[in-house]
Amino acid sequence: MKVTIKLCVFACLFAGLIFMGCDDSSGGIDTGTEDDPEENNEGRLSNNTIKATVEGGDAYNNLVDEVLAYMGNYLIAECEYKNGGFELKLPANVTSNRLWDIGDYWEGWNWMGNITFNNPSAMLNGISLLAFKNGENVGTFSYYNHTATTRSEAYYLYVDADVTVNASEGYTFNFSVDLPLKKGWNEIFHEFSESSSGTSYTISMKKPSGIKWQLEYTGDNDDGPVMNDNKITAKVEYGNDYNGYINEVWAVLPYYDYNGGLWEDYIAAKGKYSNGGFTIELPSSVNSLYLLEIFFGNDWQGNFTVSDPSAKIGELNLLATDADGKYLGNFSYSYSDVRETSTSFSSKWIYLSFIYADKDVSANGSFSSQSSLLEYGGSLNISLKKGWNEVFFVFDSSYDYTTEYETIFQTITTTRKSGLEWGFYEWADDWKSTTSISMEKSMPFGMFNQSLK
Repeated sequence: MKVTIKLCVFACLFAGLIFMGCDDSSGGIDTGTEDDPEENNEGRLSNNTIKATVEGGDAYNNLVDEVLAYMGNYLIAECEYKNGGFELKLPANVTSNRLWDIGDYWEGWNWMGNITFNNPSAMLNGISLLAFKNGENVGTFSYYNHTATTRSEAYYLYVDADVTVNASEGYTFNFSVDLPLKKGWNEIFHEFSESSSGTSYTISMKKPSGIKWQLEYTGDNDDGPVMNDNKITAKVEYGNDYNGYINEVWAVLPYYDYNGGLWEDYIAAKGKYSNGGFTIELPSSVNSLYLLEIFFGNDWQGNFTVSDPSAKIGELNLLATDADGKYLGNFSYSYSDVRETSTSFSSKWIYLSFIYADKDVSANGSFSSQSSLLEYGGSLNISLKKGWNEVFFVFDSSYDYTTEYETIFQTITTTRKSGLEWGFYEWADDWKSTTSISMEKSMPFGMFNQSLK
């Protein structure tokens, strides 16, 4: 289930087209198939209206209240989100100041193959469908199907005149466009696939199989914790790609066997993976055998205090397994941002860790160190209750190319952070294990055992 670089590149191309715009009209819509006239109507455009039932959509009933259709920076339609879906009425006409000249719109695609159209005066643009809650953008709706080697997605394109767009025989791979667009809204489908016989990319009006309405939710859930009553519910980004590949999610606590001198794994709970996510309920208590004393490495020694040094904690790992119980990778609720200019580089990484404490305990402190080319430090401020807790790890770093000066700062806090998303991170082949996971892969706290000098 490895997505190649080419597939990622086209994911970016797809996203770029959405924000340029893309819309649909009953004039260019296949309303069904001969064998099953109703099958293609689900989620399709009819009478300028998109009716969508979102995969797992009821889970978002309290997280989304509106669906807004944007054409570039212009809001052109909106509707209520309810009962796991929406019904969006698009305007019958779009003014020319919202549209692109057809030549300009397709100009960026000519590197793939020679694109032609029979009406050079036609103008067009498309839409992005955004999820909102209390006036804040919390995600993007897409009508698509993703697998390890294929990607299919629908776009909604408005044109002000009939026009046919064609292309074939791409320069670097099999590329074809077949779009008999009609004036008004048209639904078009992008299909990208890779196989041993080569790579193909098609844009047409033929609906691919398996395509469903899905929401990429990016809200920060500030209205409540990720874990409720010891239960973790996760909707994974592009999570439907892993349906059938991931069988179960195991909540694992690594612990040290003082007698045997080995790191072992304690499986605290298991949950099924389905519909692009999982729910897992953690035990209300954990045997102290599987817990460790609080320790943050040499840099922190003497610089932090613990309210009760006898307290023990355990840090949870959420691992994906196949039907045979083999570890495939891990899940993380995290956020990352990397920025680079000609003179500097900076990054921020935040992730949420679920930590069990055998008693109420707090820990506070900081450390810092500086040399001619490096400054690094850390800040610790956590207050744990007996039971399961949410702790946020924040890593900030920057580097100046001119002065070669680097700064690294680490924060551990129980103060909530926003903007995090659930993701699946597949291990490389040489990481996969049929037995236990190593300490290095299992203990984020272990990062603080390593000097950054």
